[in-house]
Amino acid sequence: MRAYSVAAAAVALAAVSAAWPANVRSAGPGSSGYPAPVFRGGNAGWGLVVDTRSSPLRYDLVVPQLVGVAYGSLAPDPQVEPKLGRHALIGRVNVGGQARELVVRIAKAPAGQPCLDSAGKPHDYALIAGAAKTANWYGCGDFDQR
Repeated sequence: MRAYSVAAAAVALAAVSAAWPANVRSAGPGSSGYPAPVFRGGNAGWGLVVDTRSSPLRYDLVVPQLVGVAYGSLAPDPQVEPKLGRHALIGRVNVGGQARELVVRIAKAPAGQPCLDSAGKPHDYALIAGAAKTANWYGCGDFDQR
């Protein structure tokens, strides 16, 4: 079952990553169209929370490359056309004393094919987060009311 879960998550994430260009530079003002006020996502060893009620959007990020919780703001990626069910965001994160560009991609999983995290738990959205010259983190998540 674990191999199936990881394989299903990998397929969903490959579809998400193919949908967006890798290069991003600057961000514009906040955006709407989120299904709920908070997005919670991640996978084994890392996690991301995005508060969509604030402008700009606020994030908390825990990843292996950081000591503690990183936090900051996110804005829509101006290089990616908005589409229903997918969110392309960019911001900044401090990794080892160096400011890095943070790229967050959230996409609705196909109907009937939830994103499965490494524990096999189904989620409505696939997630990719990455910090330039640092790492990319792959996982799943959901929007919720709190």
